[in-house]
Amino acid sequence: MAAEKSNRKSQGSDAKAEKTKAKENHEFVTEAEEILERMFEDLSDLQEQRNGAGEINPDLVNQIFRSAHTLKGLAGMFGLDTIGHLAHRFEDILDGLRLGRISFNSPAALLLDEGLALLAILMTQLEHGDGSDAQAAQAFIEQIDAAIDASAPQRTDELDALDIDSSLLRALTEYEEHRLRESIHRGRNIGLVDSVFEISAFEEGLSELSSAVREVGEVVSTLPSPGDAPESEIRFSLLVATDIDAGELRERLDYPDTIVQSVWNVSGAAGSTSATVDDAMPVDPNGSAGEAPLVVDGSDGASSEESTDADSLASSLSWSNPGGASELESLRSISETVRVDIRKLDELMNLVGDLVIQRNAISGLATRLATDSQTAKIGAELAKTSKNLDRKLKELQSRVLDVRMVPLRQIFEKLSRVNRRLRRDLGKEIELEFSGADTELDKLIVEQLVDPLVHIVRNSLDHAIESAEERLAAGKPEAGRIRINAVQRGNHIVIEVEDDGRGMDVEAIRVRAIENGMISEDEALTRGELLNLAFEAGLSTRDEVSSISGRGVGMDIVRSNLAEMGGMVELASTEGRGTTVTITLPITLAIIQALIVRTGTERFAIPINSVLETMAVEPDEIGRSEGREVLNLRGEPLLLRRLGEEFEIEGASPEERQFAVVLGMGEQRLGLLVDRLEGQRDAVIKPIKGPIQSIRGISGATELGDHGAILVIDVSAIVGDAVRRWEAA
Repeated sequence: MAAEKSNRKSQGSDAKAEKTKAKENHEFVTEAEEILERMFEDLSDLQEQRNGAGEINPDLVNQIFRSAHTLKGLAGMFGLDTIGHLAHRFEDILDGLRLGRISFNSPAALLLDEGLALLAILMTQLEHGDGSDAQAAQAFIEQIDAAIDASAPQRTDELDALDIDSSLLRALTEYEEHRLRESIHRGRNIGLVDSVFEISAFEEGLSELSSAVREVGEVVSTLPSPGDAPESEIRFSLLVATDIDAGELRERLDYPDTIVQSVWNVSGAAGSTSATVDDAMPVDPNGSAGEAPLVVDGSDGASSEESTDADSLASSLSWSNPGGASELESLRSISETVRVDIRKLDELMNLVGDLVIQRNAISGLATRLATDSQTAKIGAELAKTSKNLDRKLKELQSRVLDVRMVPLRQIFEKLSRVNRRLRRDLGKEIELEFSGADTELDKLIVEQLVDPLVHIVRNSLDHAIESAEERLAAGKPEAGRIRINAVQRGNHIVIEVEDDGRGMDVEAIRVRAIENGMISEDEALTRGELLNLAFEAGLSTRDEVSSISGRGVGMDIVRSNLAEMGGMVELASTEGRGTTVTITLPITLAIIQALIVRTGTERFAIPINSVLETMAVEPDEIGRSEGREVLNLRGEPLLLRRLGEEFEIEGASPEERQFAVVLGMGEQRLGLLVDRLEGQRDAVIKPIKGPIQSIRGISGATELGDHGAILVIDVSAIVGDAVRRWEAA
């Protein structure tokens, strides 16, 4: 008995420990996810900014280094050694980049992308309670070690040729020596700017001089000068790398008591000519500016994480640095950001939904009371209260929805990583361009949108963009281009993925569709109809299997996933010129405005953001075209579909006056015929289960507050199916 009790106690302790560990892992992932996203973003910026010669922005390298250092410390705090060791190896690569021991095009640097992807996988495993794959991490660490050993460049020391005081050189940090060597290697002039400042105005004076120098070059190091100065003054020297000669630099610096000395020029000749700004003596008149691939602004020569942070903070808070305000603003915005678990937001939104239902009930009671003369006064007061409640609820609803909204930038950054990895695997040079990154969508939609967008981009990279040889032969630039644009249109977001690749071969699609039995040989289809066949399951024009995107199938799943979010997808393509995939999505699925309609004995809710207009239709106004009912709408035929026939509803009145609800999804239009319009309501869409779940054309259900639930129409399915049937007829 005692043993059994002890065993239960032990099991309880184990369960408690597992729960505690799971909570700790969740806390770590919550913190680390933000760091990892920042590393991905900074690495992407670094790769975009560097030029063909491999020069890199030292500020960005330092920033990524600090992120890796923070991640390592965070992993150590939570006892996650595997992630900590991997982050430490990241530091090794980045430190090598900072100090010039590793070039950006080296095998080690190329592992940064893959390493970040592995870190993301390890954190996903932690979040799901699977632990972290120590074996995979260790294998990757060994790969990094081998790459670092193979990446060290062999270079002679350019500093030996400088005409500069050896004591000043000895004062340089390892990082500053590296920046100096890099500048010489890039063909830049090296100068020494010596100036005297009043101690009381030292920070302001040095900051102004440094800012002026940074307009024409890089401040490699800032050091106290050994020269004499009065007790109330202090002398400092700025070691400068620039594309202009010392004479021009002297003319640009309108500061008293400032001397410019050339210690290296692009011809390789060291010199010690100096000039005082006040005297306007010509300095190094024969020096010529070399072309530097990249001017690095804002480098204060910090050699370590600590000194870089200290200088940056001083610059932001104390000195009149032009960039200080924006840096401080960035810190402020981060400190005021609160991470909220999406499940808590869902619970809050459910409460808002319940309040909406009760508001609808109160509104209904007020209407009923107003019809009774004895209770008309009470009904009027209740109606007033209902309106006040309605106003406050709309405000609460708007605030909660704002919290749920996130920018598409998150997805765009992931697509950039996919592009970098795949273009390397495919051996293609592909430029990925974005616009509309700040366009916002409901977080739940954004999360579900990732897979369809990644699939579309993979297909473009693998199948649409030609090889360099094909592109050059076709008169195109060697580098392919994929442009992704997002824009808000009313209550929808439209995302276009456009490539300049080979386009889609509609004849090949037709042949494969006939082979698969999708269409007959004598069936005449328009170009648009043939392109839409790409969304049918199992259709592919490729026989070979690609490790990147299979045979190119899967667009049927893309369409299905988008339809579940109330969205739709369209294709446009021109052979030899490229393809455009257009996605249309609602901004949010949480609470929508709905038009309530009745057909026969049933009521339905139609999302108002898909309703273009409504109109009364007499039976004699309905005509026929190609076997389908149509309505002449301002000179254009509008395809009609009877809601009663769509769902086989009893009691529908096809022979009487009806109402046409004109629905729009992208370029597609459909008039849905119903018996009555019953007004607009806020609708909280709830998922449905059971047999009704499988009925196509229904996206969920909502309560109206009068103790009744009605079904919500899936507009994309209804419109898409009706238009496809009409086009296929």
